Amino acid sequence: MTWWTLILCEGAHDAAALCKLAIVCGKWRPEKKAPGSLPNKLKDTYPKPKETAVGGWAYQAGPHYLFQGDRYLVMGELGGVEKVVGEDGRDLLE
Repeated sequence: MTWWTLILCEGAHDAAALCKLAIVCGKWRPEKKAPGSLPNKLKDTYPKPKETAVGGWAYQAGPHYLFQGDRYLVMGELGGVEKVVGEDGRDLLE
């Protein structure tokens, strides 16, 4: 059975620091792309396009995937505290 853990971070620096800690201290290994066993609810969340102020489109950075045996760690950056504790964070945790 595959186990998934999702950690929501405010920004890219937080996610990068937590990933390095998991790799160095927890012996997690980075995954280059989204794992095939990624739950559908998480597959549908990235990339998430947003319209910019000048009318173009910007895409939210995808999460970092780490694995250890049959366990996966997903480190997602949401771009601000208001998103982590707001609607975006709630949508991901549901």
